[in-house]
Amino acid sequence: MKNDAQIQTDVQNQLKWDPQLNAAEIGVAVKNGIVTLSGIVDTYPKKMTAERVTKNVIGVKAVALDIQVGISPVNRKSDTEIAEACVNALRWDSSVPDDKLKVKVENATVTIEGTRMGISTPRGKKCHCQTDWRKGCKQHDCCQTKTIKH
Repeated sequence: MKNDAQIQTDVQNQLKWDPQLNAAEIGVAVKNGIVTLSGIVDTYPKKMTAERVTKNVIGVKAVALDIQVGISPVNRKSDTEIAEACVNALRWDSSVPDDKLKVKVENATVTIEGTRMGISTPRGKKCHCQTDWRKGCKQHDCCQTKTIKH
């Protein structure tokens, strides 16, 4: 029967060998054969892969998943950086007039405000905000305001 130190080493080695994972993102602690995985990964499949890999290690009795899914603090962008990226993206779209849309970023939530006037889409169709900001787009007041959560 393996002791906790051997199990910890085996789990860490298996995490290193899986091509989907960055073992440096995942902490491994073992007590009485119960493995606790901790850290932050950027996708849910990585979290599930870490669990699967750990369960396959001989000597593991149980797995506690304290892994969070989200953006690592190292890669997290400030509101200023997000606002700059939004303004630049809108500036590069020649069909969106600069003076018609305003960007506001608060706690990584982007709000684009403006009117449809001047945007080259016929009434009743989606405005460029919806096509440019597909993910997380929430419509308010008939396309007057878009809120996107990053």
